[in-house]
Amino acid sequence: MNYEKMTVKELKKYCKDNYIKNYSKLKKEDLIKLIKKKDSEYERGINDYIKFLEQQRIKEQNEKKLLLKNLAESDLLKREEDKKELKEFIKRKDLAHIFQIKQDRQYIYYMYNFYDANNNDKLTTAKNSVVVKY
Repeated sequence: MNYEKMTVKELKKYCKDNYIKNYSKLKKEDLIKLIKKKDSEYERGINDYIKFLEQQRIKEQNEKKLLLKNLAESDLLKREEDKKELKEFIKRKDLAHIFQIKQDRQYIYYMYNFYDANNNDKLTTAKNSVVVKY
């Protein structure tokens, strides 16, 4: 936005609309400096929040990976085929695409997204399950 082309009245309205304080007695140059300062602070805040969300997503995905790896090596699974299948799944899939892991009395389900080469690389959701000892 080109603040230099705006009038003092427009700049003050911009400040009011964007909840910028302490602008009423400022001259045009000072208004522009204040607005640019607030814009950069706002942008920095958004960038920090985006970084935080990405770190949280990575942390969550790493926890899911660890859970599945531990599950594959544990005695919790009833059948050896399930352990082997889960270990193979972990080796060949990008586990960052796992978005849900659930457990009931008999099964552990893990749902994930993948790009299906047989379906024009369409993003597809799949569900696998393994049998749990009880």
